[in-house]
Amino acid sequence: MYSSSVGGYYYQGPVSDKPRTVMHRSRAVKVLVLVGLITVSIVFGAVMNAYAVNQEDALLTIEHTSIEASYIPHSVQHGESLWSIAKLYQSDHADIRAYIHEIKAMNNLQSSMLREGQLLQIPVYR
Repeated sequence: MYSSSVGGYYYQGPVSDKPRTVMHRSRAVKVLVLVGLITVSIVFGAVMNAYAVNQEDALLTIEHTSIEASYIPHSVQHGESLWSIAKLYQSDHADIRAYIHEIKAMNNLQSSMLREGQLLQIPVYR
C-alpha cells in the first residue's frame, strides 16, 4: 500500500492480488445484474398496470349491466359508516367497494363522512 523511497513514503493506490481482467469482469457482472433488476422492475410494473386496468374495465362492465335497481331511503344512525350501510343492502356477489362508490355517486357525496340523520338513497338490486 505504501512504499518507501529516498524521500519518504508515498501512496501507490489500492493493492490487489487480482489481475485487472478479473476486476473488470466482476464490475461487468454487477452492471448486468443491476440492468436485469431494473428490467424486471419495469416489466412487473407494466404487468400490474395492465391487471389494474382490466380490473377497472370489469368493474365498469358490472356497473353497466341491465339489472334494474330500485332505490330505498336510509336515514343514517349514530355510528354508521358507508361500509356498514353497504353491508346491510348489498347482494352477496357484489364487490362492496364498487357498491360504496355507487352509493356515493348516487348521493353526490364528495367524501365518506356521514352525519347522523342524513338521508341517503341506497340502490338495491333484486
